[in-house]
Amino acid sequence: MKIGFEYKASSATTYRAGYGKTDNPIQSRDVTFNILAPGVVEDHFTLGFTHALDKDSELTMSYMHASENSVSGNSLFSGLTGGNGGQETIKMSQKSLGIGWGKKW
Repeated sequence: MKIGFEYKASSATTYRAGYGKTDNPIQSRDVTFNILAPGVVEDHFTLGFTHALDKDSELTMSYMHASENSVSGNSLFSGLTGGNGGQETIKMSQKSLGIGWGKKW
């Protein structure tokens, strides 16, 4: 599920906000395979704006926060070590800041 809002504060400035919710795609049985790509986040929040600097250029800024989530499961290596591979946990959170400048030619 995703939802977003846009508010045009003036002819030059537009604000945006959004939220995304998803199910975790990684199951506990797949933890070992996803150690390098632990995409387990479920909630994303975004904020941003665009502001016209003049009639031919604009500045855009955005921020994203993905809340931390984790998944634990038996290690794939348990079978190789006689069941002594233990548990593995992967977790992830993210923050992102973007700044862009656009020019009409």
